[in-house]
Amino acid sequence: MKVKFLFVLTLLLGVSGVFAQEAVMGALNAACPGLKTYADQIAMSAPERGLADLTSSRERGWTAVHNVTAKVTDATRGKLAGEYRATGNVCIFSVEAEKMKAVAVSKSACMAICRDKLPAGKPYLAFYGVDGTEQLLR
Repeated sequence: MKVKFLFVLTLLLGVSGVFAQEAVMGALNAACPGLKTYADQIAMSAPERGLADLTSSRERGWTAVHNVTAKVTDATRGKLAGEYRATGNVCIFSVEAEKMKAVAVSKSACMAICRDKLPAGKPYLAFYGVDGTEQLLR
């Protein structure tokens, strides 16, 4: 199945586009291990390149990002439905485009999904590194 998917992506995007998508998804999964935990309850989009938001630009010097949209299904269970209150949320995970070493996440439910734990305090934005580091902005 994965080979067929990669073949179709190669046709649509060219070889470099497929490798870029794999790199983006690899960085996202490294920074957000919770996404794999709840993969059966989340529908993920393909990465789309765009401009970094003002806060990411100011705080981190980012100019471009790869945005991945994740829609949490309405049929969630466990922590997603209870503790994280994530049912029905749409999350946007912004992977820094140049080095792909960090991900910006807004919304506390999305932050909780990303790291599989509730964020401390009430941050409005979190930066999660592929190395496990985190910066929460309040």
